[in-house]
Amino acid sequence: MEVNAILNLSRLQTHTNDTQMPNATLIDYLNIIYWKVANRIITSIDEDFFWDEFLTDSVVWQNEYVMEIADSTTPWMKKIQRVEMKWASTDTYNTLVWVDTLSNYPTSVGDLNTNLSTEQAFYDIKDGSLFIYPSPSEVVANWIKVQAVITLVDLAVDWLENTIFPTNQELREYHYLLATWIKQYIYSSQWLINEKNDAINEFETELNRVIETIKDRTFAPVVAELPNTSLWY
Repeated sequence: MEVNAILNLSRLQTHTNDTQMPNATLIDYLNIIYWKVANRIITSIDEDFFWDEFLTDSVVWQNEYVMEIADSTTPWMKKIQRVEMKWASTDTYNTLVWVDTLSNYPTSVGDLNTNLSTEQAFYDIKDGSLFIYPSPSEVVANWIKVQAVITLVDLAVDWLENTIFPTNQELREYHYLLATWIKQYIYSSQWLINEKNDAINEFETELNRVIETIKDRTFAPVVAELPNTSLWY
């Protein structure tokens, strides 16, 4: 469904029109719901939904790399899953960097940069920055690769259906769910408390069903060896 179609569906289900509930109001409701659905999927399913990869260049002797600031059109790294890097321009492959915290190292950052080997490298996250120890000693293009679960950018009224959960098109058939939860905000604005509560319950029931449906994206067979029944006594 296109974004405008979702907004129209929410009006149809609540018997309102675009004068009572203009697009400028409904799009704000839609984005609140959009983020809530994404967060529920992330927390309920142990899979890589809403995932992306980021690359950047090294800065000599620099530990801190500020992550891009999120806005309505820019995603943010919600949960970093993996960090890789090249320590030298001659490296053929990236090296995995393990997660750790600076508080586990009772020494100065300068000592870490001097004495910590690249085989012992680790990264730490503080606020909106990624810290790498030890710091690189040369500039390497696209030296750091970060894989992360990301936030979603805001939807706009005139956007097409492929912009809704753009990297997770298996969710296309559940676009109607967004209209279902918009209903609660419409009813709330009209002081229809019972209808609002019914809409919330309807949404929760349907979202739980959706999560049960989409959570098995991969199948990993269990391989076990049969017991030996031909023992010699």
